[in-house]
Amino acid sequence: MKVNAAIPYVAHVELPCLPQHHSSIGLEWEEFRVVFESLSRNPEFRVIVLSGMGEESFPDLGKYEKGRHLQRSIQECIVTILACVKPVICVSLGLRWTQSIGMIAACDIRISASSASFAIKQTNLTDILSLQLLPKLVGNGSWVFDVAVSGREFDASEAFQVGFISRVVDNGDKALREGLKLARAIATRNPSLVQESKQTWWTIRNIRARVQSAQEGSHDYSEADLAADLDQALGVDKLKRTRRDSEAEMLADLDQAPGTRILSPLARELQRGNAALFDYIEGEVDSPPGPGIGGFYEGPYLSFYKWPRTVHDDEQSLTEAYDLLSETVQEEGPFDGILGFSHGGTLAAGFLVHHAKQHPYSEAPFRCAVFISSLPPFQMDDADQLHFDDSVLGHINIPTVHVVGTSDFIYNHSLRLYKLCNARSASLVAHDKGHEIPGDSKSVNAMTKALKDLGTRASFLS
Repeated sequence: MKVNAAIPYVAHVELPCLPQHHSSIGLEWEEFRVVFESLSRNPEFRVIVLSGMGEESFPDLGKYEKGRHLQRSIQECIVTILACVKPVICVSLGLRWTQSIGMIAACDIRISASSASFAIKQTNLTDILSLQLLPKLVGNGSWVFDVAVSGREFDASEAFQVGFISRVVDNGDKALREGLKLARAIATRNPSLVQESKQTWWTIRNIRARVQSAQEGSHDYSEADLAADLDQALGVDKLKRTRRDSEAEMLADLDQAPGTRILSPLARELQRGNAALFDYIEGEVDSPPGPGIGGFYEGPYLSFYKWPRTVHDDEQSLTEAYDLLSETVQEEGPFDGILGFSHGGTLAAGFLVHHAKQHPYSEAPFRCAVFISSLPPFQMDDADQLHFDDSVLGHINIPTVHVVGTSDFIYNHSLRLYKLCNARSASLVAHDKGHEIPGDSKSVNAMTKALKDLGTRASFLS
């Protein structure tokens, strides 16, 4: 068994392929239970991906002398998955998962390679538990009875049609990449809200199963029972308490993230309403502090490229900054937009222009951009005069928001960048402060409204 933590906040658990004579198989399942319980408690992980790593990761346990004990061990593993507070993504890599329906059913999201096959062998305890879980996942009781009593195999396409599998991918490698990509996306969400969503979803799913059972005549389930279950799942007091706890954790995370001390008031407001999530990237070049920054931060002071650029500088430092952004988008993206303040905004504008020139027939790497107290790309001469690159004109055509301070010493330069962007999709937010991201409620509300509107406009882009 392997646990890979290469992706931040994501644990990838790989189950081994064990031959039928493997003497330590009982220990493997005990290890699985211990590992999963540990991952469920560990705050460093927010999502778990479960996959196999052999042609048949789950051998026929009935062939073992201690098969019944082993079956109970696997049953405990299934219960451990069900009890995990974090989302669990199961990826079937084209294996024969004939002894593992219960483990797959216990996971929250199920992705499969097109070549995978499944079956229920009702001769062991693990598949008895499968029969308890399957009706909660699919709405076709006849199909569940069919595969349960016949023991026949069914492929990924059939599993997808009945709702047992949520995605079918061409092969095992692509299925695993799809699962890890989804896990990375989930890991960027607020963990408390995600875990609350999981708990609510399981409650609703259990309610659906009880309603279906009642409709089939298995037992009585009144409207009062339904109302009580819904109150438990969606109780107002519990929901309010969870939101307060989640917001407190979210704001604590914001304060610890790099770069949020300046952006914090705006970021807090947007995150509080789930309007936006932020991933922060830091420069790597030692630089003198920018205007007003020296008294705000102790340092070290880092820029994305040699700052300010002079007419004597070559393109190497700037090119390396663009490469850093490109790598971030490729490895961590996709991202809906890019936001930059001051030097960061100038970098964002230059990057968009650079990409447009290098890839004139490709889409922009972002759907929208936000420039706060930012200048167009420029160089400085020996007399400290700024020389702007007006080739920006016509190259930034995505929706943009420009936040400018009327008391900012670069106010006119920020307006210059605004006028160089597409006039039909650029909007302006002005405040009476200087070279800063204002934190007063009036300015924060104005910026929040503009960014929410920006998100709406950007959503219409393909």
